[in-house]
Amino acid sequence: MPTNRQIKLLELLKQDNSYQSISSLAKKLGYSERTLYSDIKFLRDTGIKILTKRGEGIKLDNDDYNDKYEVINPILLRRVEIMEQLLLKNKIITLKQLSEKYFVSQSSVKYDLKQIEKILSNGIEFRFYSDHNGTRVRPKNLNQKISLLFNFNQYVMEHASELEKKEENNDIDILTHYYSENIVRVCKNVLYTFIKKNIMTIPDIYTENFLSIFISFVSQLIEGKHFREGRDIFEKHQHSFYVSNAVTLLHNTSSRLSFDYTNGDVEFLSQMLLNYKFEQFPTEQIDDGVVIKLIEKVSNSLDVDFLKDKQLIEQLKIHIPAMLYRLKLHTPVKNPFTEQIKLEFSITYNVLWIVMEDFSQEIGITFNEDEIAFLTIYFQLSLEKIGQSRKILIVCQMGIITSELLITRIKNILPSLDEIKVASVYELDELNISTYDLILTTLKTNSNAENVYYISPFASNEVLLSLLN
Repeated sequence: MPTNRQIKLLELLKQDNSYQSISSLAKKLGYSERTLYSDIKFLRDTGIKILTKRGEGIKLDNDDYNDKYEVINPILLRRVEIMEQLLLKNKIITLKQLSEKYFVSQSSVKYDLKQIEKILSNGIEFRFYSDHNGTRVRPKNLNQKISLLFNFNQYVMEHASELEKKEENNDIDILTHYYSENIVRVCKNVLYTFIKKNIMTIPDIYTENFLSIFISFVSQLIEGKHFREGRDIFEKHQHSFYVSNAVTLLHNTSSRLSFDYTNGDVEFLSQMLLNYKFEQFPTEQIDDGVVIKLIEKVSNSLDVDFLKDKQLIEQLKIHIPAMLYRLKLHTPVKNPFTEQIKLEFSITYNVLWIVMEDFSQEIGITFNEDEIAFLTIYFQLSLEKIGQSRKILIVCQMGIITSELLITRIKNILPSLDEIKVASVYELDELNISTYDLILTTLKTNSNAENVYYISPFASNEVLLSLLN
Protein backbone atom coordinates (compact mmCIF):
# COMPACT_ATOMS: atom_id res chain seq x y z
CA MET A 1 0.00 0.00 0.00
CA PRO A 2 1.56 3.34 -1.04
CA THR A 3 2.26 6.15 1.39
CA ASN A 4 0.87 9.66 1.07
CA ARG A 5 4.21 10.71 -0.40
CA GLN A 6 4.02 8.05 -3.10
CA ILE A 7 0.42 8.98 -3.89
CA LYS A 8 1.54 12.60 -4.38
CA LEU A 9 4.21 11.38 -6.81
CA LEU A 10 1.54 9.49 -8.76
CA GLU A 11 -0.63 12.60 -8.84
CA LEU A 12 2.21 14.69 -10.28
CA LEU A 13 2.91 12.08 -12.95
CA LYS A 14 -0.78 11.77 -13.75
CA GLN A 15 -1.19 15.55 -14.16
CA ASP A 16 1.64 15.87 -16.68
CA ASN A 17 2.00 13.05 -19.19
CA SER A 18 5.32 14.35 -20.52
CA TYR A 19 8.67 13.09 -19.24
CA GLN A 20 9.74 14.86 -16.04
CA SER A 21 13.26 14.87 -14.64
CA ILE A 22 14.03 13.27 -11.29
CA SER A 23 15.52 16.52 -9.98
CA SER A 24 12.41 18.57 -10.84
CA LEU A 25 10.09 16.00 -9.28
CA ALA A 26 12.21 15.80 -6.13
CA LYS A 27 12.11 19.59 -5.86
CA LYS A 28 8.32 19.70 -6.27
CA LEU A 29 7.83 16.97 -3.68
CA GLY A 30 10.38 18.37 -1.25
CA TYR A 31 12.59 15.35 -0.68
CA SER A 32 15.82 13.84 -1.99
CA GLU A 33 16.37 12.14 -5.32
CA ARG A 34 17.43 8.98 -3.49
CA THR A 35 14.04 8.85 -1.73
CA LEU A 36 12.32 9.47 -5.05
CA TYR A 37 14.13 6.54 -6.68
CA SER A 38 13.05 4.37 -3.75
CA ASP A 39 9.41 5.41 -4.24
CA ILE A 40 9.60 4.74 -7.98
CA LYS A 41 10.89 1.23 -7.29
CA PHE A 42 8.09 0.59 -4.81
CA LEU A 43 5.41 1.73 -7.26
CA ARG A 44 6.88 -0.40 -10.04
CA ASP A 45 6.89 -3.40 -7.70
CA THR A 46 3.14 -2.92 -7.18
CA GLY A 47 2.59 -3.26 -10.93
CA ILE A 48 2.41 0.40 -11.97
CA LYS A 49 4.33 1.01 -15.19
CA ILE A 50 6.61 4.04 -14.97
CA LEU A 51 8.53 4.67 -18.18
CA THR A 52 12.09 6.00 -18.20
CA LYS A 53 13.80 7.93 -21.01
CA ARG A 54 17.48 8.78 -20.71
CA GLY A 55 18.11 12.50 -20.51
CA GLU A 56 14.42 13.35 -20.07
CA GLY A 57 13.15 11.58 -16.97
CA ILE A 58 10.10 9.48 -16.16
CA LYS A 59 6.38 9.38 -16.89
CA LEU A 60 3.40 7.10 -16.36
CA ASP A 61 2.35 4.64 -19.02
CA ASN A 62 -1.23 5.94 -19.18
CA ASP A 63 -2.37 3.08 -21.39
CA ASP A 64 -1.54 0.66 -18.62
CA TYR A 65 -1.97 2.84 -15.53
CA ASN A 66 -3.98 1.22 -12.77
CA ASP A 67 -6.07 3.74 -10.86
CA LYS A 68 -6.37 1.54 -7.80
CA TYR A 69 -4.50 4.02 -5.59
CA GLU A 70 -5.94 7.14 -7.09
CA VAL A 71 -9.11 7.23 -5.02
CA ILE A 72 -7.63 6.29 -1.66
CA ASN A 73 -8.71 8.89 0.85
CA PRO A 74 -5.47 10.68 1.81
CA ILE A 75 -6.88 11.70 5.20
CA LEU A 76 -7.82 8.11 6.02
CA LEU A 77 -4.43 6.86 4.88
CA ARG A 78 -2.61 9.55 6.87
CA ARG A 79 -4.47 8.74 10.08
CA VAL A 80 -3.88 5.02 9.73
CA GLU A 81 -0.16 5.64 9.19
CA ILE A 82 0.00 7.92 12.24
CA MET A 83 -1.71 5.26 14.37
CA GLU A 84 0.72 2.68 13.06
CA GLN A 85 3.69 4.87 14.04
CA LEU A 86 2.32 5.49 17.52
CA LEU A 87 0.96 2.06 18.37
CA LEU A 88 2.97 -0.52 16.49
CA LYS A 89 6.29 1.26 16.12
CA ASN A 90 6.09 3.08 19.47
CA LYS A 91 7.28 6.33 17.89
CA ILE A 92 7.24 9.84 19.34
CA ILE A 93 5.76 12.22 16.79
CA THR A 94 5.62 16.01 16.47
CA LEU A 95 3.22 18.29 14.63
CA LYS A 96 6.10 19.77 12.63
CA GLN A 97 7.40 16.36 11.63
CA LEU A 98 4.01 15.12 10.43
CA SER A 99 3.19 18.40 8.74
CA GLU A 100 6.34 18.17 6.64
CA LYS A 101 5.88 14.48 5.92
CA TYR A 102 2.29 14.76 4.69
CA PHE A 103 2.42 18.26 3.18
CA VAL A 104 -0.41 19.53 5.38
CA SER A 105 -0.71 22.27 8.00
CA GLN A 106 0.07 21.63 11.65
CA SER A 107 -3.55 22.46 12.51
CA SER A 108 -4.64 19.61 10.20
CA VAL A 109 -2.29 17.23 12.00
CA LYS A 110 -3.59 18.43 15.35
CA TYR A 111 -7.14 17.69 14.22
CA ASP A 112 -6.00 14.25 12.98
CA LEU A 113 -4.64 13.47 16.44
CA LYS A 114 -7.94 14.44 18.06
CA GLN A 115 -9.84 12.13 15.73
CA ILE A 116 -7.33 9.33 16.25
CA GLU A 117 -7.71 9.70 20.00
CA LYS A 118 -11.47 9.20 19.61
CA ILE A 119 -10.95 6.11 17.46
CA LEU A 120 -8.51 4.51 19.87
CA SER A 121 -10.47 5.38 23.02
CA ASN A 122 -13.59 3.48 21.94
CA GLY A 123 -14.74 1.62 25.05
CA ILE A 124 -11.76 2.67 27.19
CA GLU A 125 -10.38 5.78 28.85
CA PHE A 126 -7.37 6.96 26.88
CA ARG A 127 -5.47 10.15 26.11
CA PHE A 128 -2.24 10.76 24.23
CA TYR A 129 0.77 11.81 26.30
CA SER A 130 2.46 14.97 25.04
CA ASP A 131 5.50 16.89 26.27
CA HIS A 132 8.30 19.00 24.77
CA ASN A 133 9.59 15.93 22.89
CA GLY A 134 6.31 15.27 21.10
CA THR A 135 3.24 13.03 21.31
CA ARG A 136 3.28 9.35 22.14
CA VAL A 137 1.14 6.48 23.42
CA ARG A 138 1.71 5.64 27.08
CA PRO A 139 -0.77 2.88 27.99
CA LYS A 140 -1.49 2.35 31.68
CA ASN A 141 -0.93 -1.38 31.37
CA LEU A 142 -0.76 -4.21 28.87
CA ASN A 143 -4.53 -4.65 28.93
CA GLN A 144 -5.00 -1.06 27.73
CA LYS A 145 -2.34 -1.47 25.05
CA ILE A 146 -4.14 -4.53 23.67
CA SER A 147 -7.45 -2.63 23.73
CA LEU A 148 -5.83 0.22 21.78
CA LEU A 149 -4.46 -2.24 19.22
CA PHE A 150 -7.88 -3.88 18.98
CA ASN A 151 -9.53 -0.53 18.21
CA PHE A 152 -6.86 0.15 15.60
CA ASN A 153 -7.46 -3.28 14.04
CA GLN A 154 -11.21 -2.73 13.89
CA TYR A 155 -10.81 0.68 12.28
CA VAL A 156 -8.46 -0.68 9.63
CA MET A 157 -10.71 -3.66 8.88
CA GLU A 158 -13.79 -1.45 8.64
CA HIS A 159 -11.99 0.66 6.02
CA ALA A 160 -10.34 -2.26 4.23
CA SER A 161 -12.25 -1.61 1.00
CA GLU A 162 -11.00 1.99 0.93
CA LEU A 163 -7.43 1.14 1.89
CA GLU A 164 -7.00 -1.77 -0.49
CA LYS A 165 -9.61 -1.03 -3.16
CA LYS A 166 -11.30 -4.35 -2.50
CA GLU A 167 -15.00 -5.11 -2.43
CA GLU A 168 -14.63 -7.26 0.67
CA ASN A 169 -14.81 -5.49 3.99
CA ASN A 170 -13.70 -6.42 7.52
CA ASP A 171 -10.95 -8.59 6.02
CA ILE A 172 -8.53 -9.64 8.76
CA ASP A 173 -5.81 -10.13 6.15
CA ILE A 174 -5.38 -6.37 5.81
CA LEU A 175 -3.65 -6.50 9.20
CA THR A 176 -0.65 -8.09 7.47
CA HIS A 177 0.27 -4.55 6.39
CA TYR A 178 0.74 -3.57 10.04
CA TYR A 179 1.68 -6.76 11.86
CA SER A 180 3.97 -9.28 10.24
CA GLU A 181 2.27 -11.55 7.75
CA ASN A 182 3.54 -14.50 9.77
CA ILE A 183 1.81 -13.34 12.97
CA VAL A 184 -1.56 -12.92 11.25
CA ARG A 185 -1.30 -16.20 9.35
CA VAL A 186 -0.23 -18.28 12.36
CA CYS A 187 -2.85 -16.75 14.68
CA LYS A 188 -5.58 -17.44 12.10
CA ASN A 189 -4.50 -21.03 11.52
CA VAL A 190 -4.09 -21.84 15.20
CA LEU A 191 -7.42 -20.30 16.18
CA TYR A 192 -9.52 -21.80 13.38
CA THR A 193 -7.98 -25.24 13.94
CA PHE A 194 -8.75 -24.94 17.65
CA ILE A 195 -12.36 -23.92 16.99
CA LYS A 196 -12.90 -26.76 14.55
CA LYS A 197 -11.66 -29.34 17.05
CA ASN A 198 -12.95 -27.95 20.34
CA ILE A 199 -15.91 -25.61 19.84
CA MET A 200 -19.27 -26.82 18.56
CA THR A 201 -20.82 -23.47 17.65
CA ILE A 202 -19.68 -19.87 17.99
CA PRO A 203 -20.95 -16.79 16.12
CA ASP A 204 -18.59 -15.47 13.45
CA ILE A 205 -18.60 -12.02 15.03
CA TYR A 206 -17.10 -13.40 18.26
CA THR A 207 -14.50 -15.34 16.32
CA GLU A 208 -13.45 -12.25 14.35
CA ASN A 209 -13.25 -10.08 17.45
CA PHE A 210 -11.31 -12.69 19.40
CA LEU A 211 -8.89 -13.15 16.51
CA SER A 212 -8.26 -9.40 16.43
CA ILE A 213 -7.51 -9.45 20.18
CA PHE A 214 -5.37 -12.57 19.76
CA ILE A 215 -3.21 -10.99 17.04
CA SER A 216 -2.71 -7.88 19.19
CA PHE A 217 -1.87 -10.01 22.24
CA VAL A 218 0.63 -12.22 20.41
CA SER A 219 2.37 -9.17 18.93
CA GLN A 220 2.97 -7.91 22.47
CA LEU A 221 4.22 -11.29 23.70
CA ILE A 222 6.75 -11.32 20.86
CA GLU A 223 7.97 -7.93 22.13
CA GLY A 224 8.48 -9.52 25.56
CA LYS A 225 5.51 -7.90 27.31
CA HIS A 226 3.53 -10.07 29.72
CA PHE A 227 0.68 -10.00 32.22
CA ARG A 228 1.32 -10.48 35.91
CA GLU A 229 -0.15 -13.60 37.43
CA GLY A 230 -3.19 -12.98 39.61
CA ARG A 231 -3.62 -9.36 38.48
CA ASP A 232 -6.61 -7.46 39.83
CA ILE A 233 -8.17 -6.34 36.54
CA PHE A 234 -9.78 -9.73 35.94
CA GLU A 235 -11.95 -11.81 38.21
CA LYS A 236 -10.87 -15.38 38.93
CA HIS A 237 -12.83 -18.10 37.16
CA GLN A 238 -11.97 -21.67 38.00
CA HIS A 239 -12.98 -23.19 34.67
CA SER A 240 -10.48 -25.78 33.51
CA PHE A 241 -11.87 -25.54 29.97
CA TYR A 242 -10.73 -21.95 29.52
CA VAL A 243 -7.34 -22.41 31.18
CA SER A 244 -6.44 -25.60 29.33
CA ASN A 245 -7.50 -24.19 25.98
CA ALA A 246 -5.68 -20.92 26.59
CA VAL A 247 -2.55 -22.99 27.19
CA THR A 248 -3.22 -24.93 23.98
CA LEU A 249 -3.60 -21.75 21.92
CA LEU A 250 -0.48 -20.14 23.38
CA HIS A 251 1.60 -23.31 23.07
CA ASN A 252 0.66 -23.89 19.43
CA THR A 253 1.27 -20.24 18.56
CA SER A 254 4.52 -19.85 20.48
CA SER A 255 5.98 -23.01 18.95
CA ARG A 256 5.64 -21.40 15.51
CA LEU A 257 6.49 -17.81 16.38
CA SER A 258 9.10 -18.44 19.12
CA PHE A 259 7.96 -16.41 22.12
CA ASP A 260 7.57 -17.09 25.83
CA TYR A 261 4.37 -16.80 27.84
CA THR A 262 3.59 -16.69 31.55
CA ASN A 263 0.80 -17.87 33.82
CA GLY A 264 -0.50 -14.31 33.76
CA ASP A 265 -0.75 -14.51 29.98
CA VAL A 266 -2.69 -17.76 30.28
CA GLU A 267 -5.09 -16.06 32.72
CA PHE A 268 -5.66 -13.20 30.29
CA LEU A 269 -6.34 -15.46 27.31
CA SER A 270 -8.62 -17.76 29.32
CA GLN A 271 -10.61 -14.67 30.33
CA MET A 272 -10.89 -13.67 26.67
CA LEU A 273 -12.16 -17.15 25.77
CA LEU A 274 -14.83 -16.73 28.42
CA ASN A 275 -15.75 -13.20 27.35
CA TYR A 276 -16.09 -14.14 23.70
CA LYS A 277 -18.38 -17.09 24.45
CA PHE A 278 -16.10 -19.93 23.38
CA GLU A 279 -18.17 -22.17 25.59
CA GLN A 280 -21.72 -21.91 26.86
CA PHE A 281 -21.74 -19.82 29.99
CA PRO A 282 -22.17 -22.02 33.12
CA THR A 283 -25.88 -22.18 33.96
CA GLU A 284 -25.29 -22.09 37.71
CA GLN A 285 -23.81 -18.58 37.36
CA ILE A 286 -26.77 -17.12 35.48
CA ASP A 287 -29.03 -14.83 37.46
CA ASP A 288 -32.46 -15.72 36.09
CA GLY A 289 -33.95 -12.72 37.85
CA VAL A 290 -31.90 -10.29 35.77
CA VAL A 291 -33.05 -11.90 32.53
CA ILE A 292 -36.72 -12.04 33.55
CA LYS A 293 -36.65 -8.44 34.78
CA LEU A 294 -35.19 -7.26 31.47
CA ILE A 295 -37.80 -9.17 29.45
CA GLU A 296 -40.61 -7.80 31.62
CA LYS A 297 -39.46 -4.21 31.10
CA VAL A 298 -39.21 -4.62 27.34
CA SER A 299 -42.59 -6.38 27.31
CA ASN A 300 -44.23 -3.48 29.12
CA SER A 301 -42.62 -0.90 26.84
CA LEU A 302 -43.62 -2.64 23.61
CA ASP A 303 -46.91 -4.04 24.93
CA VAL A 304 -45.83 -7.54 23.91
CA ASP A 305 -45.58 -10.53 26.25
CA PHE A 306 -42.07 -11.78 25.52
CA LEU A 307 -42.20 -14.10 28.53
CA LYS A 308 -44.23 -16.47 26.36
CA ASP A 309 -41.15 -17.04 24.22
CA LYS A 310 -39.24 -19.69 26.16
CA GLN A 311 -36.50 -19.82 23.53
CA LEU A 312 -35.85 -16.09 23.98
CA ILE A 313 -35.49 -16.59 27.73
CA GLU A 314 -32.97 -19.41 27.28
CA GLN A 315 -31.01 -17.45 24.66
CA LEU A 316 -30.75 -14.41 26.92
CA LYS A 317 -29.69 -16.59 29.86
CA ILE A 318 -26.66 -17.51 27.77
CA HIS A 319 -26.03 -14.12 26.18
CA ILE A 320 -26.53 -11.65 29.04
CA PRO A 321 -24.00 -12.99 31.60
CA ALA A 322 -21.22 -13.05 29.00
CA MET A 323 -22.27 -9.56 27.87
CA LEU A 324 -22.10 -8.23 31.44
CA TYR A 325 -18.60 -9.68 31.89
CA ARG A 326 -17.43 -8.12 28.63
CA LEU A 327 -18.74 -4.72 29.64
CA LYS A 328 -17.44 -4.97 33.19
CA LEU A 329 -13.95 -5.83 31.95
CA HIS A 330 -14.11 -3.38 29.01
CA THR A 331 -13.71 -6.19 26.48
CA PRO A 332 -14.90 -4.74 23.16
CA VAL A 333 -17.11 -6.55 20.67
CA LYS A 334 -17.74 -4.83 17.36
CA ASN A 335 -21.15 -5.46 15.82
CA PRO A 336 -20.79 -4.74 12.07
CA PHE A 337 -24.57 -4.43 11.67
CA THR A 338 -25.23 -1.90 14.44
CA GLU A 339 -26.13 1.01 12.14
CA GLN A 340 -28.38 -1.20 10.00
CA ILE A 341 -30.11 -2.59 13.09
CA LYS A 342 -30.67 0.93 14.46
CA LEU A 343 -32.25 1.93 11.16
CA GLU A 344 -34.40 -1.12 10.40
CA PHE A 345 -35.50 -2.00 13.94
CA SER A 346 -35.48 1.50 15.40
CA ILE A 347 -38.44 1.03 17.76
CA THR A 348 -37.08 -2.14 19.35
CA TYR A 349 -33.56 -0.71 19.51
CA ASN A 350 -34.67 2.57 21.12
CA VAL A 351 -36.82 0.78 23.68
CA LEU A 352 -33.89 -1.46 24.61
CA TRP A 353 -31.62 1.56 24.88
CA ILE A 354 -33.98 3.18 27.41
CA VAL A 355 -34.47 -0.07 29.33
CA MET A 356 -30.72 -0.74 29.46
CA GLU A 357 -30.08 2.78 30.76
CA ASP A 358 -32.21 1.87 33.79
CA PHE A 359 -30.22 -1.35 34.20
CA SER A 360 -27.00 0.62 33.87
CA GLN A 361 -27.85 2.66 36.95
CA GLU A 362 -28.88 -0.44 38.90
CA ILE A 363 -25.80 -2.58 38.21
CA GLY A 364 -23.18 0.10 37.55
CA ILE A 365 -22.31 -1.00 34.00
CA THR A 366 -22.55 1.22 30.93
CA PHE A 367 -24.04 -0.42 27.84
CA ASN A 368 -22.84 0.53 24.37
CA GLU A 369 -24.56 0.60 20.98
CA ASP A 370 -23.02 -2.65 19.76
CA GLU A 371 -24.25 -4.68 22.73
CA ILE A 372 -27.74 -3.17 22.55
CA ALA A 373 -27.82 -4.01 18.84
CA PHE A 374 -27.10 -7.66 19.70
CA LEU A 375 -30.01 -7.66 22.16
CA THR A 376 -32.23 -6.05 19.54
CA ILE A 377 -31.71 -9.04 17.25
CA TYR A 378 -32.97 -11.45 19.93
CA PHE A 379 -36.10 -9.42 20.66
CA GLN A 380 -36.81 -8.67 17.01
CA LEU A 381 -36.61 -12.37 16.19
CA SER A 382 -39.03 -13.08 19.01
CA LEU A 383 -41.40 -10.39 17.73
CA GLU A 384 -41.49 -11.96 14.31
CA LYS A 385 -42.16 -15.38 15.81
CA ILE A 386 -44.92 -14.05 18.05
CA GLY A 387 -46.41 -12.16 15.13
CA GLN A 388 -47.50 -9.20 17.24
CA SER A 389 -46.78 -6.60 14.60
CA ARG A 390 -49.75 -5.80 12.36
CA LYS A 391 -50.27 -3.81 9.19
CA ILE A 392 -53.33 -1.58 9.39
CA LEU A 393 -54.90 0.36 6.52
CA ILE A 394 -57.21 3.33 7.11
CA VAL A 395 -59.46 4.31 4.19
CA CYS A 396 -61.54 7.48 4.21
CA GLN A 397 -63.97 8.64 1.53
CA MET A 398 -63.42 12.26 2.54
CA GLY A 399 -59.67 12.07 1.86
CA ILE A 400 -56.53 11.99 3.94
CA ILE A 401 -57.34 14.85 6.34
CA THR A 402 -60.08 13.13 8.32
CA SER A 403 -57.97 9.99 8.50
CA GLU A 404 -55.36 11.88 10.49
CA LEU A 405 -57.81 12.07 13.36
CA LEU A 406 -58.11 8.30 13.36
CA ILE A 407 -54.36 7.81 13.09
CA THR A 408 -53.58 10.01 16.07
CA ARG A 409 -56.12 8.26 18.25
CA ILE A 410 -55.19 4.76 17.07
CA LYS A 411 -51.50 5.37 17.73
CA ASN A 412 -52.36 6.20 21.32
CA ILE A 413 -54.14 2.87 21.68
CA LEU A 414 -52.09 0.45 19.57
CA PRO A 415 -48.74 -1.11 20.43
CA SER A 416 -45.99 1.00 18.88
CA LEU A 417 -44.94 -1.87 16.62
CA ASP A 418 -48.06 -1.79 14.48
CA GLU A 419 -47.62 -0.23 11.05
CA ILE A 420 -50.36 2.15 9.93
CA LYS A 421 -50.96 3.32 6.37
CA VAL A 422 -53.52 5.87 5.21
CA ALA A 423 -55.19 5.86 1.79
CA SER A 424 -57.98 7.72 0.09
CA VAL A 425 -60.80 5.88 -1.65
CA TYR A 426 -59.20 6.61 -5.01
CA GLU A 427 -55.96 4.91 -3.98
CA LEU A 428 -57.67 1.77 -2.76
CA ASP A 429 -57.76 0.04 -6.14
CA GLU A 430 -53.99 0.42 -6.47
CA LEU A 431 -53.22 -1.25 -3.15
CA ASN A 432 -52.81 -4.95 -2.47
CA ILE A 433 -55.21 -5.11 0.46
CA SER A 434 -54.42 -8.78 1.09
CA THR A 435 -51.14 -7.68 2.70
CA TYR A 436 -52.98 -5.85 5.51
CA ASP A 437 -54.05 -7.48 8.75
CA LEU A 438 -56.78 -4.94 9.44
CA ILE A 439 -58.61 -2.43 7.24
CA LEU A 440 -60.66 0.37 8.79
CA THR A 441 -62.83 2.36 6.40
CA THR A 442 -65.16 5.31 6.86
CA LEU A 443 -66.89 4.22 3.64
CA LYS A 444 -69.52 1.51 3.91
CA THR A 445 -68.57 -1.43 1.73
CA ASN A 446 -70.06 -4.71 0.58
CA SER A 447 -66.82 -6.55 1.32
CA ASN A 448 -67.26 -9.83 3.19
CA ALA A 449 -63.61 -9.98 4.22
CA GLU A 450 -63.16 -10.66 7.92
CA ASN A 451 -60.49 -7.99 8.32
CA VAL A 452 -62.50 -5.05 6.86
CA TYR A 453 -64.45 -2.88 9.30
CA TYR A 454 -66.57 0.23 8.85
CA ILE A 455 -65.84 2.97 11.37
CA SER A 456 -66.74 6.60 11.95
CA PRO A 457 -63.81 9.06 11.99
CA PHE A 458 -65.23 10.24 15.31
CA ALA A 459 -65.64 6.82 16.91
CA SER A 460 -65.01 6.63 20.63
CA ASN A 461 -61.91 5.02 22.11
CA GLU A 462 -64.06 2.13 23.35
CA VAL A 463 -65.24 1.39 19.81
CA LEU A 464 -61.69 1.64 18.47
CA LEU A 465 -60.38 -0.74 21.12
CA SER A 466 -63.07 -3.31 20.42
CA LEU A 467 -62.24 -3.29 16.71
CA LEU A 468 -58.48 -3.31 17.13
CA ASN A 469 -58.61 -6.21 19.55
